[in-house]
Amino acid sequence: MAGRPTYTEILDLNDDTDTDVGGIRGLTTVNNPNGPGDSLLMLWAPGGRSTSQVKRLDPDGKGGYTVHDEANMLDLMSKALGVKVTYTLGAHSMMYPVIHPETGKTVHIIGFQGNIHGKDHLRWKGSALYGGAMYAVRTSDGKYSVHEVNNHYEPEKALLVSPRTFCVSPFGDDQFFIGGHDSSNKVSDNMAWIFKAPLKVALGVTTAKDALQPRSPPSPEPRLVKGPIYELRVYTANEGRFGHLVKRFREHTDRLFKQHGLEPVGYWLPIDREKHRRKFIYVLKHPSRYAAYQNWTRFVNSRAWQQVLDIPEFQGLLSEKPTSIFMTENDYSSLADVAMENADGVYELRTCVANPERLADLNARFRDHTTRLFAKHGMKNVAYWTPFDKPDSENKLIYLVHHESREQADTNWKAFLSDPDWKKVARESQLDGKLLAQPPERIYLESLDFSPLE
Repeated sequence: MAGRPTYTEILDLNDDTDTDVGGIRGLTTVNNPNGPGDSLLMLWAPGGRSTSQVKRLDPDGKGGYTVHDEANMLDLMSKALGVKVTYTLGAHSMMYPVIHPETGKTVHIIGFQGNIHGKDHLRWKGSALYGGAMYAVRTSDGKYSVHEVNNHYEPEKALLVSPRTFCVSPFGDDQFFIGGHDSSNKVSDNMAWIFKAPLKVALGVTTAKDALQPRSPPSPEPRLVKGPIYELRVYTANEGRFGHLVKRFREHTDRLFKQHGLEPVGYWLPIDREKHRRKFIYVLKHPSRYAAYQNWTRFVNSRAWQQVLDIPEFQGLLSEKPTSIFMTENDYSSLADVAMENADGVYELRTCVANPERLADLNARFRDHTTRLFAKHGMKNVAYWTPFDKPDSENKLIYLVHHESREQADTNWKAFLSDPDWKKVARESQLDGKLLAQPPERIYLESLDFSPLE
């Protein structure tokens, strides 16, 4: 009976590290230059002093390996640019193998980035990183050449910094795709791109012209710049983190929203905590849908917000992606004129789903009758919205009303539903069929102490 399989350590470079950045990267296999079988190829980046040294591990025929240093990206970059390079990091994903179109042999492509000292006009502004995207091509006999995406970088060209992934075109057109830098929620890294070129160009067999400068972005659609527009957002906190979420809003988020053009309308918590566990609900006002996109982008990428997210107490607060619904205010709504006389009251958020082609009739009923009868029976009309995006814009009505108390809400609804005027309106408005596809969803809310709508 064969023995149980085991893991075996073949290399330990722990003593050669100085930070937690870097390590062994791009591990792949190449033909063994000194005998049968394959060798291992990797890039070693031990930390802040990394030269991105390519190491090859050849089998020694005794069950072990001999380690050989090939090229390092720091020296290759320094020679190519004619400048001092103090740090490099490469092989972010893998050393990509591709068949050379002329030799028929396998070559490997290794992307990297590096800090330069000198020729500062070629740096990524605010850092020491070279602004171009360099990569090395390793031939089957272990020789290296350096190339750049979109040719040599100049300040007027698109900023690229680092190629991180490669792909031979799956479309049979002899093209080669290169992707980089990386996109994240850090303002320093908020950049991503993909270029393509013929494979012969990518491997340096022939040259190509620079890519055309990107055209100015098209103007947004007219509907995207009309306003104002509102945004309903619902957060669900992780277990045991709800208090931290509220604290983050109270001490930081609300203030930073205002600094970036995100106007808070109200912040609420559900009254029924068991039914709506760990929910946090709020509404923002934006000048337009396009302005919302711009302001959210500025907010998320602001250094002040990043500093908040770096506080351990405010990390990992949400259990799921927030719900976000952009909405336009209906013509019979007048949120701007609302003034709450009883700060101790409760709000009721309702969502109505109309039957197909009946949303206009539902809104007409609210405009001509329902809002008046709400007021008659002690409900304060706060806001009425229609979702901005399809398909919800075709069948949903979202509205917010106010009651003096939770108990009074039940009294108000009982009086409203038993009102003969309402019964007549309900009957006459549905002669051609029911307006609603299902009963309305509702949630009773109480304002937080920092909510504009108290």
